[in-house]
Amino acid sequence: FFSSRRRHTRYISVTGVQTCALPISRDLVRAVQQARKDAGLQVSDRIALTLSAPAATLEAARTHEALLVEETLATSVSYAEADEVAVEVTRA
Repeated sequence: FFSSRRRHTRYISVTGVQTCALPISRDLVRAVQQARKDAGLQVSDRIALTLSAPAATLEAARTHEALLVEETLATSVSYAEADEVAVEVTRA
C-alpha cells in the first residue's frame, strides 16, 4: 500500500557564479521534474514544492516563481536557506 502523499528530495549542484536568474530557475525546474519522476508521481499530479538552497539561488527561484509553478504544477512553494540545493516534492 502506498500513501497518497509521497515525499522525495532531489539534490542538485549549482556551480559557478550565475549572473542571470533564469538559467538557475530552469535548472530547478529540471530538478523538480526529476524528483517527481523519482517519487513515482504522475506528470499531471499537483505538488507541494519545498526548495532549500543558498540565498542567491532562492532569490532566482523567487524571481521566476511563476515559471516554477507553471512548469511543475506546484500548488505551493516553500523556501528555506541552506548550504546545498535540495528540492522536495509531495503530492498536493
